[in-house]
Amino acid sequence: MDGFFRLPNRVVRGEGRQLAKKVMSLSRLYLIDIEPFAFSVVASPGACLFEVVCRAGIDLLAVCGGQGICGECSVIVLDGQVSRITEEETEFLTERHLRKGYRLACCTRIQGPVKIYIPDRTLASVPTGPIKMNRA
Repeated sequence: MDGFFRLPNRVVRGEGRQLAKKVMSLSRLYLIDIEPFAFSVVASPGACLFEVVCRAGIDLLAVCGGQGICGECSVIVLDGQVSRITEEETEFLTERHLRKGYRLACCTRIQGPVKIYIPDRTLASVPTGPIKMNRA
């Protein structure tokens, strides 16, 4: 299992955020900022973005369960380091979407710090309640 826990942005802003990034770079963990929910999670290199988001308590649409065969789990990579675009993604996403940063969460691997945006149409349910610390 990859190292994972939630960090509310209010805890890791400013100097605290810089310290969190420094600690994570030493431990080979990466900060994953998730918008529009304004919180961050930590994931190991190579972690599947779909799994990271689901462990954060955000249910993405994915009839296939994250197997890369339905094309429903699209997110927008706003910034950061992720794996190359896969064949599966080119089947489901248009060139225009790919240029805008759309990726299938199930086909995308974490390779560094990442900031993503999850469109409403990709959500199976909207997270409610306070953000809790989780460890896997």
